[in-house]
Amino acid sequence: MVRYSNVSFFTLVEDGPYAARYSVALFPTSIFSSFQQTLSNKVEQLIILIGSKSSLSASTPYYEKDISRMNALEGSYTLDTVVQCSPDLDSANCGVCLRLVVQSLSGCCTNARWGQFNLPKCFLKYDTTGLPTSQSPSGSSSINVMKGNEIFRRIFITALTTSVLALVGLCSNPMIIKIIFVFHNCV
Repeated sequence: MVRYSNVSFFTLVEDGPYAARYSVALFPTSIFSSFQQTLSNKVEQLIILIGSKSSLSASTPYYEKDISRMNALEGSYTLDTVVQCSPDLDSANCGVCLRLVVQSLSGCCTNARWGQFNLPKCFLKYDTTGLPTSQSPSGSSSINVMKGNEIFRRIFITALTTSVLALVGLCSNPMIIKIIFVFHNCV
C-alpha cells in the first residue's frame, strides 16, 4: 500500500477510511451468535500473540495467521484468520486498531462466511469452510447447470438476433440500399 499526506500519519491509529469486502453467503442462523463470539475470541487471541512478539525477534512482527477447526452443534467448520498491522504502530496501538476493525465488523456483516476488513493501519481477513449456507436449501446446489441442447438453443437465438439486428441496421442506411439495388440490377 502506498500512502501520502500533508500531515504525518506515522504511529497514529486511524479509524477511517474503512474498506470492507464480505460474502453474501451467510452462516445458518442457529450458529450465528456462537460464530460471532468465536471470531471475536480468535481475533483477541491473535492480538495477544502480536503483542507478545518483539519487532526485533520476529521477521513479520505485526502479522499473525491461524487456522482452527471449530465444533458446533450443527457440525464443524474451519476458521482461517489473518490479522496484520502497519509496522509503524507499536503492539498496543496495533491491538487498538484491530479491535476497531472487529467493532466495525460487528456493525455490518458478522454473519458473513468470509470477510476482509481494512483500516489504514490494520487488516483482518477471515474465511470459513465446512457448513452449508443459510441461503441454499439443504441438498441443493447453488450452481446452475445447462445441458447441451439448452446451450445450443441459447447460442442459436443469440446469433440469429444479432444477424437480424445487423441486417436491419444495414438496410436502414440509404447508401447501402442504393448499393444493394445497383448490385441486384447488375446480376
